[in-house]
Amino acid sequence: MAPSTTNWTGLPNEMKLAVIAAFDEKDAVDMRAIMALALVNTVTYMLCVPFIFKKINLQSDEAIHTFLAHVPSTYYQHIRELALCNAPQLDSQFQLDSLSSRGTSVDLARVLERCTKVQRLELKLTGSPSAEIIEPFTTFSDLERLSIENCSCEEQAPLSERLVVSIALSVPHLRDLTLKRISRSAIHAPDMLGSSHVPLVSNDTSIPAHPSSIPLSLPSLLLIPTLQSLRISEMHLGDPRWEEVTVLAHKLSTLELGGCVYESDDFNRLCAERILHRLHRTLSTFTLGIPLASATTSTLSIAAFTPVHGGGIGFFATLPVPPMQNLKILRISPHFPIDDLVSTLATTTLSASPIESVCIECTADDAGDVYEMIEEFFELREEQGAELFFGRLRGIRVVDGETGVVCREFSGECLVR
Repeated sequence: MAPSTTNWTGLPNEMKLAVIAAFDEKDAVDMRAIMALALVNTVTYMLCVPFIFKKINLQSDEAIHTFLAHVPSTYYQHIRELALCNAPQLDSQFQLDSLSSRGTSVDLARVLERCTKVQRLELKLTGSPSAEIIEPFTTFSDLERLSIENCSCEEQAPLSERLVVSIALSVPHLRDLTLKRISRSAIHAPDMLGSSHVPLVSNDTSIPAHPSSIPLSLPSLLLIPTLQSLRISEMHLGDPRWEEVTVLAHKLSTLELGGCVYESDDFNRLCAERILHRLHRTLSTFTLGIPLASATTSTLSIAAFTPVHGGGIGFFATLPVPPMQNLKILRISPHFPIDDLVSTLATTTLSASPIESVCIECTADDAGDVYEMIEEFFELREEQGAELFFGRLRGIRVVDGETGVVCREFSGECLVR
């Protein structure tokens, strides 16, 4: 007797879903296989829809507009990861005659308000869209990871901190926030208006106040109680409220700080140290793009430093930042000046912290110089005493900042000289 067979259409939907889900493994999504199954028949297509629309990437204003025009609104509920960029598609006439700045804001708001189940959201914006995009964020109960970046020239189209902070404060359960090239608002930096070379936003008065009356300036991010990870790069951090705001982000364990390209190294360092003074007790992972100073150089440079462009930098950090009692992982960003590597690692802030792993990201061309700095660091560690100077260090990795490939790893006997 010939064995009985059951074709695809005869399988229960539960079994079909199991097959589809097998192609949707976390580390290896086979979208081609899922799309091929979707073409079998209407029933299978509908079963595939949640997997097809689970992760959506729209990288131009035209793509956003087209998605809105052709994707049924009921499909948006399946989106879990969403990446949106409202930059014009440069090779398309669409940007010239179809969308105004107001139009792109409307389309952004329409997409966002339909994605009620999104868990991870990446926004690359050309300057500041209108305030109407804020409202959908209040309904994002599943959103935990948010990234916002200004993909325009900051001098020509700055992205307002008021808009970004309002969005972040509106998300009910935000855990991970990444910000890049967000500009200060003249409302919160009146001393910088008219005399600063730092780009400011002066036309953001239409952004409504937050219902809780919290100032919509960058330091208010520390008032988000659910926040666990904060990454800030290429932003001006001179707001004096960083020193004054009451920190409610008691779960904040991961921090990345990068400098402002329009300010001096001293200014950026002082800003970073001020923020670290507020957060040094809770951090377990820290990514540094700005050199830190030893007790001696910190005191001397602060005493001699008078800010030209305001920003509230004063004598707040005369004492060095204390050791970070929970810090286990230190990362050095590719933008960190290599010549300052050893002096930064030698600060009490880092050397007396319980750091177990150091990861240094750099370009392939700089790798040789980094190796020399690491050897110099090992010599200093031997002089200071390895038990007290990075006493818990287990390894140092040098990583290509572009590819993520490990160039060299120092561990075990390599840590002892």
